[in-house]
Amino acid sequence: MISLDLESPFAPRQAIILYQNENKYYLESHTIYFDQDNKSFLSEGKPLQKETIMQIAKQFSTDNQLKFTCKQLLPNNLIYVDTQYGNSTFVWFLKPQRNPLFFTSNLAIPNGQAFCPGLVFVAKNKTLSVFAFRGDIVNLRTKLYIAPFHNIYKDGKVCLGNAKIENVEGEYENVLTQWQKIFFGSEFSNLLVNSSPTKTNINLLWKDLISNGAKFPVEELLPHPIKTIKQLIETL
Repeated sequence: MISLDLESPFAPRQAIILYQNENKYYLESHTIYFDQDNKSFLSEGKPLQKETIMQIAKQFSTDNQLKFTCKQLLPNNLIYVDTQYGNSTFVWFLKPQRNPLFFTSNLAIPNGQAFCPGLVFVAKNKTLSVFAFRGDIVNLRTKLYIAPFHNIYKDGKVCLGNAKIENVEGEYENVLTQWQKIFFGSEFSNLLVNSSPTKTNINLLWKDLISNGAKFPVEELLPHPIKTIKQLIETL
């Protein structure tokens, strides 16, 4: 929200009227004039130009806009970034690697390090989504699979539970790292879909992988309704 000095006088200068017809909208601008008796009246309406709308949006988002910087080359695992007008969207990937995993006691899965498949993360404002991919080569045609974890909805969005999400900002690499810490530092607790996100029982799978240290079996991954990274970016 823009900070205003309410002790200073404000005078109306322009009125914007919104017209709606089902899912279509039209904005009209009216200049406000005052006569000799200080009575106000509106001028004839004019279509509000796109450039004016963009300037208004930019002005009102200035104070809320998170600060992001990139002082060096873009991180080589960053796929897509958009930080316009106070909103932020980052899409990046992690190649298959060992990660710390934590589980609530009711799952009877020991905490520990385990190999995870390749993962694609989407951090949009204060939400996080995760998808999986096979292999270690990533491009727009890379096929997406359901992330093999608890706490993830059907669309890929992560239920972060009691995790406190502050404004994640700073250098691009730090933003990605902070979100990964939030994800891998949270306890996996329950399934948010009707069946296992893997071909076999997800609880038994992670229990075995933590105990034997084996690579994640990518044949366990199930195709995601969002088929490719290209399609994922188009939905943002």
